[in-house]
Amino acid sequence: MTPSQGSHFFHNLSSFNVGFLTVNPADGDGLLDWRWLDEQVISRRTTSAISRLKRPLLVLIDGKRGEGVIVKDAAAAT
Repeated sequence: MTPSQGSHFFHNLSSFNVGFLTVNPADGDGLLDWRWLDEQVISRRTTSAISRLKRPLLVLIDGKRGEGVIVKDAAAAT
């Protein structure tokens, strides 16, 4: 799925100071641990699945380089 590139979409993200990451494994650009994600307990389902994780995530984004990483166990990474 191609991410939205509409100007209103990006304006809303930047005005609310929200980070935005895409994963494009078909392009060799990123990796997503689907198995781990599927093992998470869904606490609420709307148009998306919402999970409450047992441990916090560590999210690092370098907007200038266009790179980011999400570490599943933030306590182990610090």
